[in-house]
Amino acid sequence: MINPELIHGEVHLGHAQPPHPPDPKVAVALLIGQEGRVLLQQRAMEPRKGLWTFPSGFMNRGEQAERVAEREMMEELGVPVRLTHLLGVYSEPGNPTVLIVYTAALVEPDAPFTPQADEIAAIGYFAPDALPPLAFAHDTQIIADWLTFTREGRAVLPR
Repeated sequence: MINPELIHGEVHLGHAQPPHPPDPKVAVALLIGQEGRVLLQQRAMEPRKGLWTFPSGFMNRGEQAERVAEREMMEELGVPVRLTHLLGVYSEPGNPTVLIVYTAALVEPDAPFTPQADEIAAIGYFAPDALPPLAFAHDTQIIADWLTFTREGRAVLPR
C-alpha cells in the first residue's frame, strides 16, 4: 500500500512523483509615459510604504499576464489601458519575484485617476532626471530600459 505524503503543500503518493519546487511569484507592472515623464504611484502600504513605483500587482494562478496588467490598472487607478509593448522581464538572484513590465497608454488620456486609497497615497508623472525616492532596486533599471527603448527605438537585450 502506498501512503500519501504532504510535500510543499501537495499530496503525493509515495515517491512516485517528485516534489515540485515552490512556485516563483510573478508580478506585472505598467510603465506609462506621457511627454517624456513616467507615471508613478506612492505606496500606502508595506513593504516600502511612502516610496514610489509603477502600477503593478501579482498574477493569480492561471491568469494571463496581459490581463493582470489591465486588471491592476483598473483596480489601483480606475482607468483602462492599452498595452503597447513588452518592455522586459526582471528578476534577481535570491528573490522569488519575477516582474514582467509592459509599456501602456491610457485609453482615455484625460480620464481622472481614482486611486485605491489603501494601496496608493499619491500619483504623479515624473521626469526621469527628477524622480522621487523609488521603492525597488529594479525601478531605476526599468526606467533606463524605457528611455533606451523610446529614445533609441530599440529593444533592450537581456543582461
